[in-house]
Amino acid sequence: MALTYTFYQALAENALRNLAILCLGNRRDAGYVRRLGSRLAWLGASIIGTTLLLLWTAYGAQQGKVIVSLAPFMLVPFVTTAGILPVARLQFSQRWADLARFQLVAAFFGLVVSLSIVFTIQSSLAMALHVLTTEILFMLLCRYAARGVVIDVIRSTRNPKRETVGLSLVGVLGWSQSQLDRVFVGALGGAGTLGLYSTASTMGRSGGDALASAMSNHLRATVARLEDEEDRASAVRRHGFVALGAATVGLALVTVLVEFVLVPILGADWAAALHVVPLIAAATLPASVSWGLQMMAVANGRQWASATAGLVGVACCLPIGLLAIQSLQAAALMVVAREILVLAVCQVFGRVEGSRLPMLLAVGAAIAAASIFLFLPVSAPGTPVTP
Repeated sequence: MALTYTFYQALAENALRNLAILCLGNRRDAGYVRRLGSRLAWLGASIIGTTLLLLWTAYGAQQGKVIVSLAPFMLVPFVTTAGILPVARLQFSQRWADLARFQLVAAFFGLVVSLSIVFTIQSSLAMALHVLTTEILFMLLCRYAARGVVIDVIRSTRNPKRETVGLSLVGVLGWSQSQLDRVFVGALGGAGTLGLYSTASTMGRSGGDALASAMSNHLRATVARLEDEEDRASAVRRHGFVALGAATVGLALVTVLVEFVLVPILGADWAAALHVVPLIAAATLPASVSWGLQMMAVANGRQWASATAGLVGVACCLPIGLLAIQSLQAAALMVVAREILVLAVCQVFGRVEGSRLPMLLAVGAAIAAASIFLFLPVSAPGTPVTP
């Protein structure tokens, strides 16, 4: 169910979120986003419903109650798409503190609901109602806050239909990349290697990827307010520097946590795996810049540049799986190399003004960080890594 829901988000919902803020200033384009959101809600419900039906066909006799308890997931797309334009209006008006507060409040109450179910009836309904409660509350708070936001009307020069296709393709390629990494590592390296790789990847990348997504959202909202090309280039350059700086701080924090907290606590058996975490985290340096450039390339009508970058990322999944057979360190190096390649493709083919210097700094920082982490002291060579 989680895979199905994240696939729907990558295919439809995230694309619509990226497009919405660029279409706010024109009623026709905003209307397109609203109508498409309604259709995508039914698409999402259909995809989730199909998954539930397949699960029931395969496992209904043994896991019928679990499957039925996940049915509220079918309502989630209707809630999230109803909140896309209000969220975009708040982003456009730079009300980031309000959005963060709304997310915190919604997540808290969603957690309360889910934990109550877990401790009382111990049902998988907790998972579905956690997401549904969180999204309903966040949507309602955003719709209420967005009522007073005024957007200046502009003449549209966009092609939202074409941009929707480009953004959907980029989203699906990104989702495929994250899933194929694990598919190839597990298929070629075995379940044990997959477990270690997934753990190291989650620890190393979760914070940096969340930061890259946030900075991309901020860049999108900033550029939507600007019409002058020089101002846009300046915004791209400034956001690239800020994103790279923040990713560097995050990398330093991850390194300190691993080297001085986790390795001493977990011992030598886990040392080799834990030392891969900062190396994987180094991939967030180029990713912090490339996420914004992919969005800008689509916004500038160069969807094929972002799609090409996504295809490069997917093509690197098999080499990562093959290298994982030899060592996690080799696979982690390939992860860093992939993000550098993706960033280079975005910059060269996307031709986003103001992106060259942030790209060069991000590539240099990633290479320097990877080189340093290669020589960090680890457990003795050949020491098996076992839980």
